[in-house]
Amino acid sequence: MKIVSMICRITSGVMAIASFAIPLIGVAQESEASGQFTLFAPSMTERQKVETQKKIDTQLLRKNGGQQISSTQIAYNNGDAVITFAVSNIPNTTCDFGYVCFWEHVNYTGKKLSLRSYPSESGHTENLAQYDMSNKISSWKHNNNFFYVAIGGASQPNGGGQMVMANTMLDDIGGGCCPFAIEHSTQHAPPPEFIFRASLKPDNAMVSVLFKPYPW
Repeated sequence: MKIVSMICRITSGVMAIASFAIPLIGVAQESEASGQFTLFAPSMTERQKVETQKKIDTQLLRKNGGQQISSTQIAYNNGDAVITFAVSNIPNTTCDFGYVCFWEHVNYTGKKLSLRSYPSESGHTENLAQYDMSNKISSWKHNNNFFYVAIGGASQPNGGGQMVMANTMLDDIGGGCCPFAIEHSTQHAPPPEFIFRASLKPDNAMVSVLFKPYPW
């Protein structure tokens, strides 16, 4: 609470917040291939190839319209959503510019779902069940321009319920409030933006992701 009170008195925005919340804040960097996604095709044993292909085939049956783009990945809608299946002992911590990325395990490990992050006037949502990631998000990163899009992870489909993840301290999803246990920022400065978290609470119940203009 002592840190909270200090933050609420500061009106200089993200830079001031960064000095007090280093574990949650990083710097977004635009990759050379802006708006593109990185292919992940590691060397695999024959057994790993078979196991990974089974997961890909299952996902293609779960949600129509997908295209296998590598030995470990499926893309939907020309890359608006990209699923990368994990291969044992080979980390894949990349989150390309223009995406918010969600991993099933802490420290950016396990299966990864990358969603292109952009605002729309009325907001839009992605339900995680169609990617078999509902109630399975344990870490996340966001790599885009600051103050461009507000992202909230909700406990019910279609952006309903409570907020359980956000890249801003402002929220208006159901009864959710302050996902980082920090009070709302002052009205004289932009809400500070968080762009990664290596570990969410064990009981995280994120089932949908909402995108809105920043701040919502």
